[in-house]
Amino acid sequence: MKLADLAVLLVEPSPIQTRIIVARLQALGIVRVQTARSGSEALAVLDGQDLHLVMSAMYLPDMNGDALARAVNTLERRFRPAFVLLSSETRAPQLEPLRQAGAAAIVRKPFAAGELRATLADVLDHLEPGQLHLADREAEEVRVLLVDDSAPVRRLLRQLLAGMGIEQISEAPGGIEARALVEAQFFDLVITDLHMPGLDGVGLTRHIRTDSAQRSLPVIMVTSEADAARLAEARAAGVSEICCKPFEARRLKGYIERLLG
Repeated sequence: MKLADLAVLLVEPSPIQTRIIVARLQALGIVRVQTARSGSEALAVLDGQDLHLVMSAMYLPDMNGDALARAVNTLERRFRPAFVLLSSETRAPQLEPLRQAGAAAIVRKPFAAGELRATLADVLDHLEPGQLHLADREAEEVRVLLVDDSAPVRRLLRQLLAGMGIEQISEAPGGIEARALVEAQFFDLVITDLHMPGLDGVGLTRHIRTDSAQRSLPVIMVTSEADAARLAEARAAGVSEICCKPFEARRLKGYIERLLG
């Protein structure tokens, strides 16, 4: 798939901003662009249509961007559109719900043409990550455990892994449930969040490294945590790699290929 193949829904209440963003998308060769001014209008457009990407402002007349992102990521269809936030919002507490809602990217307004192109290139990687290239096994043989208390994030990761050819995917909504699964089954890879109730990602990793029968099990942490000390604690616990939410699909795929060799 190329940029020109993308079918995009732009959700923006400002007519001026809508014209500017549509023009920038068209300058990149993207001509299949529909527009909506509210979350409810956007969901009506998505009903019955298969689009590749939803790009939305943060503050809409009837809901915030995180609510729309959650609605998009719970659509009952095999492949859900990627969600990208376009906003001048920079406050971490306001953006955190977007990260937990499964946003593929957050782009700050005003943005340069190069930044928009790079974001859309990453969206293409989310939509078509390509088959995993592993030396001694097929992607279909890889057993992955996804651990995140956000159902939209698990859906996003599951769709991405399926696009890589991974079919054996188990899910846990928290560290406690994941610990039980690790004790009951063998996995090739764990992808976990950091912040979860009960048992967080650091605690789960420590259990895997010290108390489980799978102490060499690779663990990738996908988190919105930005505190260096907290991330260092995760690495000290035995986390193999860390991806920041929203994460680059190509980076996550590269980590998986390196860790599973």
